[in-house]
Amino acid sequence: MSCFPVLKQILTSPSGCLRQALVVGVVAPPVLIGSICHHLSVDKDLQKRLRDDEALIPSAMEEFLRLYSPYRGFARTTTKDVHLHGETIRPREPVTLCYTAANRDPEIFNDPDEFIMGRPNATAHMGFGRGKHRCAGMPLARL
Repeated sequence: MSCFPVLKQILTSPSGCLRQALVVGVVAPPVLIGSICHHLSVDKDLQKRLRDDEALIPSAMEEFLRLYSPYRGFARTTTKDVHLHGETIRPREPVTLCYTAANRDPEIFNDPDEFIMGRPNATAHMGFGRGKHRCAGMPLARL
């Protein structure tokens, strides 16, 4: 028996949407906050810079979101042939976008594994997803 009808009901019903929003809002913050705390416990210079100049915090948060996205990926199926990097993905084939890999793509981010304060394209990260599937809580999360 397929679980897709149940999943569809959960995600499209008002109570299912509320449940999904609550789960997302409860899981992501502690994962990200834990990663930030660990990073700052190791990088004492960065910790001091942020304590001394709170104006740096928004920039730091974007870089933390890029490096430590709390969600690892997103799965969908294609509805038509998609041609990407010389490969063809056929309709109904599953596709997974790995946020953590996208956020460390060296073609997008120079020195992708390094924390770089003030990275010019830091907000290009996939920490909140993109398009119609973007995280609805993104503005709240950035507060």
